[in-house]
Amino acid sequence: MRSPFIFTLLAAFAIAQPLCRADVQNLGQGNYTAKNMQIQQFSGKIVLDQVDNSMPLTLNFTNGKFQWVRVFLTDSANSNPDPKAQPRGMMIVNENSFKRSSQVAIDVTGRLRRGTTVLLIRGAGMPGSTFGWNLTTVTGTKITHVEPSNVQIGGTITLSGGGYNPDITQNIVMFNGRVNEKAKVIDATADSIKAEVPSALTAGNYTITVTSSGSKSNPVNIKVKGAPEITGSSLQCVKSTQQFQIFGKNFSEIVSENEVKIGSETAKVDSATAESLTVTVPMFPDAGGGLWFNPPQQKSMTVKVGNVMAKGSATIYIGPYQW
Repeated sequence: MRSPFIFTLLAAFAIAQPLCRADVQNLGQGNYTAKNMQIQQFSGKIVLDQVDNSMPLTLNFTNGKFQWVRVFLTDSANSNPDPKAQPRGMMIVNENSFKRSSQVAIDVTGRLRRGTTVLLIRGAGMPGSTFGWNLTTVTGTKITHVEPSNVQIGGTITLSGGGYNPDITQNIVMFNGRVNEKAKVIDATADSIKAEVPSALTAGNYTITVTSSGSKSNPVNIKVKGAPEITGSSLQCVKSTQQFQIFGKNFSEIVSENEVKIGSETAKVDSATAESLTVTVPMFPDAGGGLWFNPPQQKSMTVKVGNVMAKGSATIYIGPYQW
């Protein structure tokens, strides 16, 4: 049974937010109730006359006992397709989204265009099951961008936005709103904060917020990877200028973010995946004027990802032949 509901956003209005002075505005909402046990289809229309890409936008969903729900961002021309057909657009909520909680917040900053955007909602549940959404923005303290959005435990992130206090002691960066998961703020300006990801975290997905001078920002999603670690190498003895591989986990797939040292010399990182680095052995100035050490000399080997030193110890021999 198809039950379309269209909600047009004519104006934004402020909602009081306890314990913070952030100006949270509700830009629209929709609420739906299952009429039977068949697949239900609903739609909500978002109309934004002006969109500033720096304006933080969050879609908040509440599932009241629907067994499964899917939500698509689509366009007005495709707002009411055949329920059996796969709609065009981007799926932002699926049947796995509500496994741990009945509420989910999706950061859609920069993903909504000026004009009309349609939320196409499909789901199934017992009669009386409910599903609701609302779109909010923050005009006080706000986060517009996090770089990187995929960071190692102990790594450094930069938050861009506004309403921050240049006094680092007046800014609180929290993961999932937990006091024991508070980041160390190491630098701050009015529109940027640099913070260190807490070492107490475990790998996973988190929601990050900033509270600056008592004003709390919008939540933004971030993925935290485990600390980098060396587990071995493809060769035990290598020649100067030769390539070999270092194995491990949680390396950066961005080549420039990995630093490899053999002894006191920096090795060139040629390619990178999360589990291996291909590097070129440097030329060692203490090789007695020759290209290789003979007999082979043992060197320590370290990997640093961003500003995080990889765990695990490794050594490699530099000599006239490989093994």
